Amino acid sequence: MYNAMQQQPAAFAEIARRVQTQAEQVASSELARAERIFLVGTGTSFHAAQIGYYLLRNTSTATHAPHIQACPAFDFALYGPTSLSARDCVIVISHRGAKRYSLDAIKQAREANSYTLLITGQGEPASSQYAHCIF
Repeated sequence: MYNAMQQQPAAFAEIARRVQTQAEQVASSELARAERIFLVGTGTSFHAAQIGYYLLRNTSTATHAPHIQACPAFDFALYGPTSLSARDCVIVISHRGAKRYSLDAIKQAREANSYTLLITGQGEPASSQYAHCIF
């Protein structure tokens, strides 16, 4: 475990380099036009969603300040916004992309024509079929 922890900064830097261009494109198009952005996750993925909330909140411009909210996947899937639309963006963060409520959340968002983004580990989870973009 110690070795894995020591390797995390380098692994994060490599991932950031690998997705930088795609992330910039999504940010300048989909996130820039969204009226609401929901960051959704379970457990430590919800903690990542909370950090994402603070990062997005601090980078919103005065000309475009969408409503941004971090939500536990359970709450979002069962009690979340009932009026999702194409003006919304739902970002689901999941280690493997297979947790029930994370899958329900991204599926609901896609069915509502919201822009869906999945941030997950390596592999092709079932939830990827509902994502417009996968990191």
